[in-house]
Amino acid sequence: MQHRQLAKILIQSYQDTIIRKGLIQNSGSAGVFRPVANPPHIMVGRFTVQVQNPIRLDSGCEPEPDVMLLRRRADYYTTAHPTPADTLLVMEVADSSLEYDRGTKAHLYGRAGVPQTLVTNLREDCVEGFEQPGPEGYARHTIYRRGDKIRLVALPDLEVAVGDLLPPVIAAEPQKPAG
Repeated sequence: MQHRQLAKILIQSYQDTIIRKGLIQNSGSAGVFRPVANPPHIMVGRFTVQVQNPIRLDSGCEPEPDVMLLRRRADYYTTAHPTPADTLLVMEVADSSLEYDRGTKAHLYGRAGVPQTLVTNLREDCVEGFEQPGPEGYARHTIYRRGDKIRLVALPDLEVAVGDLLPPVIAAEPQKPAG
């Protein structure tokens, strides 16, 4: 049975808007796992990392970013979901959800005051950065490519290589001569 090809529909509510969240593809799960499993050594111990957990943006809006870097807290957020004041960075990994992640979700994070959102764009092999949050969302949108480095707004002494956030490039096997 090809159950991996069947669309699973998960419902999340964002400010009274019902959206469909598709099945996470292999490339998407790899995109989430890679920066969490292999953080640069300078990052370890400086913050708490949460994967696909809610952030409370307001009383009725709790999206679940793929990855969040949060201020360290003694209770590790067991007593309450993090808020934008707790959040250093939000990351979304996007393939089929690209328009929604870089549009609706990034807008919500910016309006709520999350200092920086990175959308790993698997379709175009790049990372889209959103900075300068305000009442209309983020004022700045930057496209980063392999070879670029991204300075983290809330941790300005840290830079992350774009290649460390994207799935690895796998070289094609050379063609064998006919014969």
